[in-house]
Amino acid sequence: MDTIFSAASTFKWYSSGGPSGRLAPDAYQRSTLLPYFADRHAWGEHLKLTSYTGHGNSNGYAHFEFQLVREARDVVATTYYGKGAIICSNRGNKIAVWSMAPR
Repeated sequence: MDTIFSAASTFKWYSSGGPSGRLAPDAYQRSTLLPYFADRHAWGEHLKLTSYTGHGNSNGYAHFEFQLVREARDVVATTYYGKGAIICSNRGNKIAVWSMAPR
């Protein structure tokens, strides 16, 4: 997971609503991201992408929206909607923003 997210200098946030949410101030801290994913992995969490729409780019970021199904032992299968941004560079594209919540 560490390799798909941007470096701390370009990382903006990873937030999630619902059970076992990830909210401020942790959402803005790149250093808390891997421990959060390790915890979610321990709960058997799966995210199944069901739709994706790109929205162009600005200031080096490609923006997108998505819909997915989130499920884990502590999260009943629930549809989540979200947005994100990928920082584009010649060293590879990395997720800088990810925000999702149930509707």
